Amino acid sequence: MSEDDRSYVPRMLTQASLPFRDGVTTDTWQSSIGTTPLILKSGMTVGEYGRAVPVGYPFGVFPRLLLVRLGTDAIRTGSRELVLPESCSEFVQRLGLRATGGSTGGVTRVRHQLIRLLSSSITFTAENTDRAATFDVTDSFTLWPLDRGEVSSDAQPAQSTIRLSPEFFEQITTAPTPVNWQTIDRLRRAPLHLDIYFWLAARARTVDTTSTKQLVERFDNRSIATPQSRRSHSTAMQRALDHLIAVDVLRRAGDGRVALHPNAI
Repeated sequence: MSEDDRSYVPRMLTQASLPFRDGVTTDTWQSSIGTTPLILKSGMTVGEYGRAVPVGYPFGVFPRLLLVRLGTDAIRTGSRELVLPESCSEFVQRLGLRATGGSTGGVTRVRHQLIRLLSSSITFTAENTDRAATFDVTDSFTLWPLDRGEVSSDAQPAQSTIRLSPEFFEQITTAPTPVNWQTIDRLRRAPLHLDIYFWLAARARTVDTTSTKQLVERFDNRSIATPQSRRSHSTAMQRALDHLIAVDVLRRAGDGRVALHPNAI
């Protein structure tokens, strides 16, 4: 693996899961997957009639890619202040995505998810205790303006930067998990595929193989209550594992166990 492909997953992505989809009725989301309870709260902005409204919490593939990219840049520079590429299009391309315009294009969607992520606050709690840690993702940020709300302008009036909060900087730079960006690129169509890869990459430091039963239990959504929903979850997990095997990220290790392919990390 080349140095350009070496990336780092913040430990929060190996301990808990981010939202898979948007939450249209709430500005707060609590992880129901993983061993470390995580609460994600949306930042606020000024909306219609000057009223404060939530910008929404980050969800899906994009915030996972963004956290890996921001964490990797923070580790390489050793700085809380990250200087972004000259245009949003260039930044999107660095994520391995198409820099398309329009309201549903890659540039607009990544920019919206980046704003959601940078505006968020995160709380880690310990179950059945009175201990918790809450921190903002950033102290401040300045992003590219958009040309007519779509694609970034080539001429930028100011440098785009992100100043991470001290607590978040420590969270994403302390004990990160090395991963291969080429592997991430193969899995970026589904957040569950990325979550499985991140968790197995962290485990690979101490164990060689993992049982498929343990994997299903690790990503068990504790908010699922009905037998039908649980069957759907089990089916989704099996399809995800089959996909990771098909693209040479996982390999079968016998006795119902799997292991990361050597080329995946």
